[in-house]
Amino acid sequence: MMGEHDASSNDDELLPRLFRALGPKPVLPAEMRQRWERTFAEALAAQNAARRRLRRRWLSGVAAGAAALFLAALYLQRTVAPLAPVASVALVKGSATTLNGDISTKLRVADEIHAGETVHVDAGAYVAMRYRGADVRLNSNTVIALRPTHLELSAGELYVDAPPRTTAGPPLLIETPFGSLTHVGTQFMVWVDAASLRTAVREGAVAMSVSGERLTISAADGATEVILTDSGTPMTRAIAATGGPWQWVVDAAPQFAIANHSADEFLHWAARQLGAEVRYATPDTRIHARMVRLQGDTAGLSVPQGIAALGATSDLDIDQRDPAVLLVQRH
Repeated sequence: MMGEHDASSNDDELLPRLFRALGPKPVLPAEMRQRWERTFAEALAAQNAARRRLRRRWLSGVAAGAAALFLAALYLQRTVAPLAPVASVALVKGSATTLNGDISTKLRVADEIHAGETVHVDAGAYVAMRYRGADVRLNSNTVIALRPTHLELSAGELYVDAPPRTTAGPPLLIETPFGSLTHVGTQFMVWVDAASLRTAVREGAVAMSVSGERLTISAADGATEVILTDSGTPMTRAIAATGGPWQWVVDAAPQFAIANHSADEFLHWAARQLGAEVRYATPDTRIHARMVRLQGDTAGLSVPQGIAALGATSDLDIDQRDPAVLLVQRH
């Protein structure tokens, strides 16, 4: 048996013998070597080009993604994302739009208006909507922003008809450049222009807050108007509860769905729009009006036209010679 030293010596001698047995390294012909080098160079160039194309596509994808993210961020900055709907549109006469950031949308009946959106009512147009349980109407040339708990009237005129306040939820608040008004349970109007704020109440009361001072405007003794100018001193005066400045409110009244309602219900609704009251000539006439069921459609009819249509299609006679009273009698 050989030792470790002898095995190493034999191995060292074996390798040279093997290489001598293989003979000298073969030499490729020049033409073959050139063809092989050219083929290798072309394959290497194609591989490098493919890698460059892949890199360019990757960089283009990264750039496109970055550009898309930038544009999305810019769009979100310029557009106010709408919150939950706070109002629904009951009537649009003429042209009105909502503005959400830079996006303007034509307003239509049954549309929802979201918190943060601004409504613009064009000249000669009216809008009626339901907001926090209240009937809110907007006159021509009105600009108002809707918030979750209040309205911001910057120009124009609005009307509110709302039930008395309850303890549930904050009161309906109208913010203006001159001060704020808090609904108590009433029918009232608010006008705003560059120089003054006017508030008229024909039922119930509103609370006006201006420069830390609080003033209650009540219609307990009849319709009342308060005018506030740059001087800061409010002027209060009695006004009529019908016609005059209230006429546009009647024109902006949403349609009354008469189907399956009684004549009495329609007359009380119509009287409320006019700022009038219903009086029956006799108790029997009132009972009869409650039994008269209405059918048909009042679409396109104004409040006075609806009253006239009721008188023409029933045995009830409605006398309107006193603008503040609907006197009802039977034929």
